This record gives sequence, C-alpha cells and structure tokens, in this order.
Amino acid sequence: MQVICARGCGFRVHDRYFETKKQFSPGICPRSNCGGPLEIVEDFTDKVVPGAKMITNPKDGVLGAVIVGGA
Repeated sequence: MQVICARGCGFRVHDRYFETKKQFSPGICPRSNCGGPLEIVEDFTDKVVPGAKMITNPKDGVLGAVIVGGA
C-alpha cells in the first residue's frame, strides 16, 4: 500500500513512512503549502484501499501505522 495526498498535490510514499518519519504529523500531507488529508491506496494506483486507515492517536497503536480493518 501507499499513502497519497487526497488533494492531488503529488505526495506519495510507502505505507510505513509516517511510522519512520516522526517529525511529520500522521494523517496530514507534509508538503509545504498543502496540509491536505491523506488516503491509503493500492501500490502505484489511486485506488483507495477499503477499510484502511492511519493511526493518528498513540492510544490506538503505533503512531503513523497503516492498518486495514480492526482497531
């Protein structure tokens, strides 16, 4: 899976990006002058993965982790 900016600014990274780059807020596009929402998509497409979400609250698990279903 990959994470992309829903606004279409061109931001696209692997699904563990926000787990490893702690300086960025998970769930928010880190590109300068964007700050849009993010979507979880299938690799190299814009097809949203149903039920996929990013953990944005550390009480729910590893901050920035992408999960499908559950939690």
